[in-house]
Amino acid sequence: MLELVLAPLLLALPSASTLQPQEDGPLPQWIWLTEEAGADQRVTFVREFSVGAGLVSAKLEGSCDNSLDLYLNGQQLAVSPEWQIALSVDVASRLTPEEQNRLSLQGWNESGPGGAWLRLRMEYEDGRVEWLLSDESWWAREDVGTGWSSRELSLEGWSHAVELGELGVDPWSLPLGTTDGKPPHALEASEVEVPEGFEIELVYNVPRSEQGSWVSLTSAPGGTLITSDQYGGLYRVTPSPLGAGEAGTRVERLDVEIGQAQGLLWAFDSLYVVGGTSGSGEPGLYRVTDSDGDGELDRTELLRGLDGWGEHGPHAVVLSPDGRSLYVIAGNHTTLTETSASRVPRIWGEDQLLPRLPDPRGHAVGVMAPGGWVCRTDPEGREWELIACGMRN
Repeated sequence: MLELVLAPLLLALPSASTLQPQEDGPLPQWIWLTEEAGADQRVTFVREFSVGAGLVSAKLEGSCDNSLDLYLNGQQLAVSPEWQIALSVDVASRLTPEEQNRLSLQGWNESGPGGAWLRLRMEYEDGRVEWLLSDESWWAREDVGTGWSSRELSLEGWSHAVELGELGVDPWSLPLGTTDGKPPHALEASEVEVPEGFEIELVYNVPRSEQGSWVSLTSAPGGTLITSDQYGGLYRVTPSPLGAGEAGTRVERLDVEIGQAQGLLWAFDSLYVVGGTSGSGEPGLYRVTDSDGDGELDRTELLRGLDGWGEHGPHAVVLSPDGRSLYVIAGNHTTLTETSASRVPRIWGEDQLLPRLPDPRGHAVGVMAPGGWVCRTDPEGREWELIACGMRN
């Protein structure tokens, strides 16, 4: 019998309205600049707070309808184009004890209702837990312009945020979750149908509140896997022996300054990542290697920066059929990178026989040809050739 282990792909993914933080504690408020949000409106929120000595853990959760860009003490934490799914970020190493810290969030509302929420849980050595919640104490302002994420930005003239209701309020629907109040769990193997001759086994259930949402996966040396949290870091997964189920599966976070990967590939003794660094968030194609031969990935280099982000941004990296080069795939919100050759005629005018009918909800309005694209490049990412274009996301 042929045995195929598919379990690492059986992840507990929440439904679109699962906004409930997966840990007991006080609920934050949805906030905005005013009670009624404007279309295509950007609002910046700022909150300063102090942290005591003896901090052992700090986890930040939040989302914004429609998207957010989040900074702590002038350093980018995450970007999220999906307001339906809460991001979760470990910020313990980024907080400055016994000094003022500053959270800065720029939210964008495409149309209709707009709002944002954040919740920070801080635990200390003596077991004490402190919470920082989004509420009317946060400062808010529209159209701050450049420098909004700076730690030294003056808040003179800002107004207090307006509370729209506790997390779960309409129109964002009530928090869902399992009926027993526990975090969602992946399907049991017995609930998954597979073709005759195959067996399936659950080897790991991702704790979303700690490791986020895994969106990319690649095989790596030694029978391991490497995966990425959509808004966090990279993890190495060593699956348990066949037949052992979840017991024995080991997951460890990789100590590299790269993450938020939409695409992963192990090739040419390297890990290729289509993502961004945790510090700058610059999207692009990265190569991660083991520089000293100790078996640990420790060197990260940007091979090519790419102008785009999110679900319609840079995506997968795939090994070519001949095993000699890489294919990089990007969505239609990614500017076509510079190429030295093209298999596609570079003729993509925007002339129309009939009047253009843009999306009435505003999606991708103004995004013109060539749209999403596929490029081939060498293992060092030096020469790029356009293979195809005209795709969406």
